[in-house]
Amino acid sequence: MGVLAKVGIKEAEALLTDDSPELNWAGKGLVSGDLEELATIVSGSTLTVQKLVLFENAIGDQGVAVLCRAAASFPRLTYLDLDNSLTDAIFLSPTASTNTTNHVGDSGLAALTASFTALQELHLRGNHVGEAGADALISWLGGASGGRLVSLNLLANRFGVEAAHRLSAWARQQGKRTLCGHRFEGEAVSFAGMDLSEADGVLIAASIESQGPLEHVISLDLHENMLGDAAIAALSRALAVGALPSLAVLSLNDNSVTDLSPLAETLAARPSVLDRLEKLLLRENQVGDAGLAGLATAVAAGALPLLGQLILGANRIGDAGLASLSSVLGGGTALPRLGVLELQV
Repeated sequence: MGVLAKVGIKEAEALLTDDSPELNWAGKGLVSGDLEELATIVSGSTLTVQKLVLFENAIGDQGVAVLCRAAASFPRLTYLDLDNSLTDAIFLSPTASTNTTNHVGDSGLAALTASFTALQELHLRGNHVGEAGADALISWLGGASGGRLVSLNLLANRFGVEAAHRLSAWARQQGKRTLCGHRFEGEAVSFAGMDLSEADGVLIAASIESQGPLEHVISLDLHENMLGDAAIAALSRALAVGALPSLAVLSLNDNSVTDLSPLAETLAARPSVLDRLEKLLLRENQVGDAGLAGLATAVAAGALPLLGQLILGANRIGDAGLASLSSVLGGGTALPRLGVLELQV
């Protein structure tokens, strides 16, 4: 007997109110068989489930298939949460034994998009969606049902940068969409220390661009990930269109960045893009002389007028890079507020 069958209809009904028709079974250790019980409970009751939260269970593609076969029991479902914690997503393999990791893959995602046509929010963070699943999702998003979706969380899945770019094109075209589950409602936005990939960085940047301009956001913290050059390019694109006009702190420490040219070129072409930035943190990357030279060119063009901290220690900057920045700073007009400059360990 599954967990839901043991609990029964009374507790399920107790989790729902007229104001918030939500069924929350997060972290209950549910397996695929429990989804059959869930469908039975809902179809045999007066419940109208609009929000179904199955965060950190173990339902897998098999459980998703069961849920999809019972889609008629959830005709008004607009919110579905199948997220995992990022710790489980990173360290557990698809065959690991655990009751806290959903492991939704390509077939599960394809089934979801074919079965639930009223979804507005779909959360799949830390699952096993690959290239095929991303392609199925992109196809669905282009249809009438997909057009209703405003919030996706696809971070820490298994598709690559190219699929992330295709998803990003949808978010930009639709506007006011998110691919990372974040609505960017506060002044400080952080994705720090999540071991996110280049593809994840592209999704975050596209979400920022789609929802911008985010005039209230003053801090973006992305440190301790693996976002790499693709994310820098995508973020530079978002900055170029004015998505973060009030940004004061940008932390990209420890992200395997080697190429600063997209950011430098954006700043050189549009010096007003980060005209409120006070801290630029790029420590522990792989930026070389060319990257610093490009940044120096942008500074000479009038970029970063309020910058007070430039942190570039533990990179690959040599004498040529130092000379390029020194020549710009030597004039006395560039970076007039610079008080902290770190270039070497």
